[in-house]
Amino acid sequence: MSSKGIRGALGRLALGSLLLIPQAVHAQGDPNAAPAQGGNARDPVAIYIQAGATADQVQKIRDMSRQFEDMGRVRWQTLMNLQQKMRGLSLQPDPDEKTVLSTQDEINKVMAEMSTERIKLMLQIRGILTPDQKERLVAIMKERQSRTAGPQGGQ
Repeated sequence: MSSKGIRGALGRLALGSLLLIPQAVHAQGDPNAAPAQGGNARDPVAIYIQAGATADQVQKIRDMSRQFEDMGRVRWQTLMNLQQKMRGLSLQPDPDEKTVLSTQDEINKVMAEMSTERIKLMLQIRGILTPDQKERLVAIMKERQSRTAGPQGGQ
C-alpha cells in the first residue's frame, strides 16, 4: 500500500472514529433537542426524563454512562496510540506490509469493541425502562429524527 493510500485510509479512519465515539448516552438522545420537562438540552439523559424515567432510573443511567465513558477513555487512548503508530508507518518510504496490516487490524478491533460497547449501553439502558417508557422513548427518537431529516428527507 502506498503512503498516499495509507494517509487516505487514516483520514477516513479518523473521521469514522469521531462518528463512532459517542458522548455518554447520545446513542439515543439528541444533544441539541429542546429541553424536556425538568431536563436540559445538553443533558444526554434528558430524553429519558422526557420518556418518563424515574429519579432512580435516571441515576442508574448516569452511572452506566460514567462507566461507559471510563472504559471508552481507555479504548480511545489505545486507538490514538495505534493511529499515531500508523501515521509513523505511513511516513516511511517503504513500510513493512505485515506491520501496517497488523496495526490496521488492531485499529479495526478497538473500533469494533467501542461500537459494541455503545450498543450494549443502549441495551442496558433499555433494560431498566418500563415497556411504556420504551415506547415513549422510541416515539421521541422517531419524532426528533423526522425533524432532523427536514424537508429534503422526502425529496
